[in-house]
Amino acid sequence: MQKTDLFLAAAAHVSYLLFGIGFLIVPLLIYIFSKNDFVVKHAAQAMKAQFLMVVICFVCIVIASATAPAFIYLYFLFVAIWIVCSIIAAVKALNGDSYTYPCL
Repeated sequence: MQKTDLFLAAAAHVSYLLFGIGFLIVPLLIYIFSKNDFVVKHAAQAMKAQFLMVVICFVCIVIASATAPAFIYLYFLFVAIWIVCSIIAAVKALNGDSYTYPCL
């Protein structure tokens, strides 16, 4: 497997660090334009996990602002879990291993 394939697979997981707000767009572009099955699988995992985290964080913020401010702590907990899991996924991708997020 080429190093560019490994890098693309890893970039799909940590695109929020590399590309800022494009964290949903970058894995989608990698998924659409990549011809390598390894890269496509990692990009699909990254898209699912990042979309799920956006929904979970949005719900936590809405609940925290509407009723229970303690839900803001859940937001930070989910973000921390997301960051740790995506870094693990990126390292696995760079090593040529597959990874499935625990929540998926």
